[in-house]
Amino acid sequence: MKYRTNRTIRIFTKIAVIVVIAIIILLVVVLFPLIMKAAYFISQNGLQGILDSITVFLDKLWKGFGK
Repeated sequence: MKYRTNRTIRIFTKIAVIVVIAIIILLVVVLFPLIMKAAYFISQNGLQGILDSITVFLDKLWKGFGK
């Protein structure tokens, strides 16, 4: 009930929603090239290529990159 009567809370909520939507749109725009690279990698190598890459990366983490 307080939300319906308090104009400041309604304005703040609308501004917060607009800011959240803008941040989500900005993230999609910024990460779009990365998403496209990932899609291209998946189309070229398939799921087995992804699993191989992850396995190599985890093996390097386990053994250390400097060795």
